Amino acid sequence: MAWIWNHPISYFLVTAIAPLAHLLCWVYYLYIQQLMPNIFLVKPLFDFVFGCFACNSILILIVTPLVDYIISYNKHVNDFFFEHAKKLEKSAEKTKGVSKKQQANMYNMILYGFCAIYFLNYAVTIWNIRKIPLFSWAFLFQVLSTSFANVPAQGVAHELVHKMNKAKVFLGKSLMAVILYSHFYLEHVYSHHKWVGTPLDAATARRGETLYQFIPRSMSMGYAHAWQYEKERLTSKGISFWSIRHNRMLHYHAIYFCLPAFVFLAFGAKTVLFFLLVAALSICFVETVNYFEHYGLTRKVIGVENGVTKYEPVSIKHSWDAVYRMISWLALNIPLHSDHHAHPLREFYELQMHMEAPMMPYTYSIMFVLSYSPSTFMGIMHPLLDKLQEQEDKLSKEKELDYCK
Repeated sequence: MAWIWNHPISYFLVTAIAPLAHLLCWVYYLYIQQLMPNIFLVKPLFDFVFGCFACNSILILIVTPLVDYIISYNKHVNDFFFEHAKKLEKSAEKTKGVSKKQQANMYNMILYGFCAIYFLNYAVTIWNIRKIPLFSWAFLFQVLSTSFANVPAQGVAHELVHKMNKAKVFLGKSLMAVILYSHFYLEHVYSHHKWVGTPLDAATARRGETLYQFIPRSMSMGYAHAWQYEKERLTSKGISFWSIRHNRMLHYHAIYFCLPAFVFLAFGAKTVLFFLLVAALSICFVETVNYFEHYGLTRKVIGVENGVTKYEPVSIKHSWDAVYRMISWLALNIPLHSDHHAHPLREFYELQMHMEAPMMPYTYSIMFVLSYSPSTFMGIMHPLLDKLQEQEDKLSKEKELDYCK
């Protein structure tokens, strides 16, 4: 049983569900729907779930939180199960007799296998989207379904861009290029991880900041950070900022122009409209997850040196964790976010839970939906932030008393 929890196949099957389900929808829409017998309730149900491409919306918003609730081991729900799961998360205990290289190869196959399925699904979708009427439920759900299929894709991209291997980083940026967001790599790796929990970070939501305020600020600030980082990198190497060969931001913008242009020329206006709608919605989904992963958490100012504000080091207390199995499989343990920020180069299958980390009250899918209702979201999160602040103040006072002694 322990092996199953962190087995590569468990991650692969759940991560690949979204693009595989989307491919199944295409099979049903193109070949089965017309042949389906008109059985009472059965055909309408199949037509909605598969014929209207609603399966991924159902998977992400209903099935995932339901499964997480059933097998939940969040410490707020079941302390005993949480303690048991914490032991299970230590991958070394699950891979006895397997060398580190063999283990890495097994988990790398998840990333490569997912990418193959994802790009196949996207190619099939772009090729066939013209067959769906523009003003129809099927087209609307197709946009939603493809965008939700991008949720695990961006989880895989996130894992890949944190690698030291250039080929893996390129593959991660390729996944991001599909939603026209390749510069997210520069902002995330070189800015977000450095400045998380400070006013300088684009992806840390301030307390009281709504999602609708956060998304435009995070996107514009992150975009500026990506340009700034690339400028500083090139300047430090004595390379011209406008070097077409070396400036990665220029490369990304070439992709942002050429990819939609190719889709338009090859497949027409309806397909490029679909492509751009999916890209925009997928970016919003990425930023929504960013929103609640660090909401309201800040790093203390420890001083000012040469006019530069210095902050306390990044620790597990600067990210919200969501310790739920299904979403961890689906997003390659991104919900174990505190350990990821404490150890950015740690492999996803080695990420661990921390009892001391701030804990989300619900799984990612529910937090995702709640984020779009600011009053509800803040009504849940602010008491948790207040409690964390009280614990921090209490700990500071205890340290002062110990120091005085």
